[in-house]
Amino acid sequence: MSAEQIIDNREETKVIADTIIDHLGSRRFMMMTGACHFTYDSTRPGFLSFKVPSRYSKYNHVEVQLNGNDLYDVCFFNVSVRKFQLNKKLGETHTDIHCEDLRGVFERATGLWTSL
Repeated sequence: MSAEQIIDNREETKVIADTIIDHLGSRRFMMMTGACHFTYDSTRPGFLSFKVPSRYSKYNHVEVQLNGNDLYDVCFFNVSVRKFQLNKKLGETHTDIHCEDLRGVFERATGLWTSL
């Protein structure tokens, strides 16, 4: 893989991650839910993960993946660190979610509102 292909892949991955954030509600979503630490992985195009404050939500970690059907798969986790060991427990998984339904799935799973 050439350097140009790697740069193109990173840019494409960032565009997809930004699009997922836009579907969730962009800055309003971040302000309403307290979501933070948004990350994407250039080796997994269409992937976005972020944290949610656990004191307000059933889950404290969310992963969204664009699948081959041009729909989203959403996984909710409880992540904790004890004695320098990461514990990641899967809570809920939702598959084949349309972009306009991402907010509703997030709200039902976490109990947090994404907008006023």
